[in-house]
Amino acid sequence: MNLSARLLLRSAAILGACASLLAVQTASAQTLLGVWSGNGHSYYRVDPTTTWTSARDAAAAFGATLPGTPTSYLVTITSAAEQGQLNIWLPQATNPVFWMGLERQGPIGTDNYGWITGESRSYSNWAGDAFPATNGGAYGSWNWATGGLWLPLANDGSPFGPKPYIIEVVPTPGAAGLLLAGALAATRRRRR
Repeated sequence: MNLSARLLLRSAAILGACASLLAVQTASAQTLLGVWSGNGHSYYRVDPTTTWTSARDAAAAFGATLPGTPTSYLVTITSAAEQGQLNIWLPQATNPVFWMGLERQGPIGTDNYGWITGESRSYSNWAGDAFPATNGGAYGSWNWATGGLWLPLANDGSPFGPKPYIIEVVPTPGAAGLLLAGALAATRRRRR
């Protein structure tokens, strides 16, 4: 192996190690729930309670702190399978209600809520007739204690108060490859 190839491998190893360290330090305030095989996205639980708009902004900024700067946002639950996986990951949360990326996009009293990502909302899990929110509930919350039923709440979480939230992270193509190259280079170096 020539000098240029060795330097390239060492650089990749250093970049990979730095990216891994950054990911560990960044995620320390969040709890990684897992990666769902249904879409390859990662899900993080954030326990400090906050308003929906603050949770939305923090979730959007979270991806920029990770290697490859993936897209991140408040969780969007687009299928019963994704809903079921979240119910498995959060079986006994201290605070059972979490913000999700669902907001009212029209008049009060109708099921006119949409995902903040613009994704189609073909799946719903409203708690009974909760969606015609006459309480000013413009933002979606997810309650694992009721099997993951959704409730519309006001920005401050009233009448219950601020909520923790779930961040969904979409991997950036190529970011995993960079980390893999760094890991392979480090492994090769140890074998010598």
